[in-house]
Amino acid sequence: MYLPVQVKSESKMAYFTIDDCAARCAPGRLIRRIDKLMASWIEADFPAGDINFSQWVALKLVRDGRTRNPGELARELGHTTGAVTRLIDGLEQRGLLARNRAGGDRRVVSLVITAEGIDKVNLLAPAVVGPWNEVFAEFDRAEFEALVAGLSRLLAAVERKAGDVEELAA
Repeated sequence: MYLPVQVKSESKMAYFTIDDCAARCAPGRLIRRIDKLMASWIEADFPAGDINFSQWVALKLVRDGRTRNPGELARELGHTTGAVTRLIDGLEQRGLLARNRAGGDRRVVSLVITAEGIDKVNLLAPAVVGPWNEVFAEFDRAEFEALVAGLSRLLAAVERKAGDVEELAA
């Protein structure tokens, strides 16, 4: 049986049915599968015993100023705060990332990438960029730009509809 998904507004069209959930056309499944396959492919080119792809992404986010503290990093990576604490511990032990407790409140922690961390991001960048460029070689520029624009719009809509993760947990 084909049951349409109910939407809140009658002016909005329902695109999915229950049969579409976890099917080949389900956006969440497609995005998750792409993420897992690309992470495995990229990480396979990282030197053995070095940092993993998730750690590289964390360093890149801090380097680029996209995340400033452990909470923001956890939200951006989609990890629990406990998992991010362990990730930060590992990067800190390797001298790639530092916790900065500047100010009067020691509970307030900001993340700072070290010179060694910046070098690590730059060293492994070709292993990250190469596979993505190889995949996108099958797309023309307009297709690439349309995909990025569509995914950016999708993310913004999900963030708007889902609200802040901390608000949902409260």
